[in-house]
Order: sequence, then C-alpha cells, then structure tokens
Amino acid sequence: MPSKANHNQLDIGHFLYESQGVRWFLDLGRTADQQPGPGGKFYRNSTLGHNTLRFNEGEQPSTAQASMIAFSNRDANQFGIIDGTQATGGAAALWKRGVALRGGSTVVVQDEWTAAPRTRVDWTAYTTATLEPGPGRKSVYMTKDGKTVTVAILYPPTVSFQVSSGYIKAPESPIPGLKKVTLMYRPTTIWNRMVVAIMPGRRALSDFNSVRQSFLDDWVNEANLP
Repeated sequence: MPSKANHNQLDIGHFLYESQGVRWFLDLGRTADQQPGPGGKFYRNSTLGHNTLRFNEGEQPSTAQASMIAFSNRDANQFGIIDGTQATGGAAALWKRGVALRGGSTVVVQDEWTAAPRTRVDWTAYTTATLEPGPGRKSVYMTKDGKTVTVAILYPPTVSFQVSSGYIKAPESPIPGLKKVTLMYRPTTIWNRMVVAIMPGRRALSDFNSVRQSFLDDWVNEANLP
C-alpha cells in the first residue's frame, strides 16, 4: 500500500507493542480536527512521527509502497517481514524489517539494509511510559500502570539508546507524557542490520542472551522446518 493511501501517513515499517495489558510503543493518532504544524505539515503524519526507521533524516516518499515478503503464525515461530526499500527514497538499495515473537513473550524488531557507507539510520519509537536508561544505555526500562518491560539493543554493539521528550508543537494536539526512544547508526559497511528486543519485566542484559539471533532470510528457512 502506498504511504499516501493510509491518511497520508509516511509510516512504512511502523509497529506497535502491547503486553501485560499496556500499550508501550504507540501510534500518535490521526490528524482529524487538528491543525498542521510548522510549514503546514503534521508531525503525526511524518516518518519521524512513527515507530520506524529513517534514512539520512529524510521523509519517506508519499508514493512509496511496501510488500509483505514472509509471514508465519506458527506458535513457536511467529513473524512478519516487509520489503520497505521504496520508503528509503533511494538512500538504500534494500531495506527489510522483520518483527517476531520469540518464546511467547519476547518481541524482536530486526532491520537489514544495503546502503552506502556512513548512511545515517535512525530507529525511533514513541511511548508514554516512564523511562530509565539501563547500563551503558544498551537497554531502557519502561514502566507504566505498575508494569515494566525492558528494551535492549542486541546488534550492533556500538550504538546506545537515547531518550528525549516527544513533545508535539502547537497547533497539533499534544500527548501528555510523550517520550521518544531512539538509536542512531552510521555504519562504515554496505550491508548492515539492527536488532532490538523487548522482554516483559525488569531484565538484565544477560537475560537477552537467550534470544536467538539470525538473519531475516533464516527466519524464513526456520519457518519451513517441520
């Protein structure tokens, strides 16, 4: 579906995360009955306003389309993978995003892309939870309604989480307590990947050692195993 077909939302790769009855990573909502922000544009419609990947700080083209290239709903191996290459606006020759449920409770969000060395890539997600950076900013503890989840970067080892206000400027309607969780990466190689995992509870980084890591193509091969 083209980005513009979804209420002009430039949101290819956008994901939500909910567990324990709490919406942790959320959507900023529709722009109906609201006034656009600076430049006549809605922040909520922008690529930056979604839980997705941005290349070279650019916006996704409104004509970009994504395709579902793999899917599995097997209890032990649930995942979906999209090809979002068009959404990079030419910044990447290939971009795939996969989201998987591992072990019934751990969510993995994995991006793989091919682009020129030093291409800037920004991973973004929004929440209204209370945030506490973990050791070395390799994880973030999120707390809301008496519940906690832990978000960790599994790969690459050289990046760290940044936490900031998700303040939406007037005249768009604000979301009280909104915060933004980001990762910024400028790899020196052509082929790259980024792997983020989310577990319920307050977890040590060592707890994520149990998360199986494999390339997106291997997710498909594993799904075909008897």
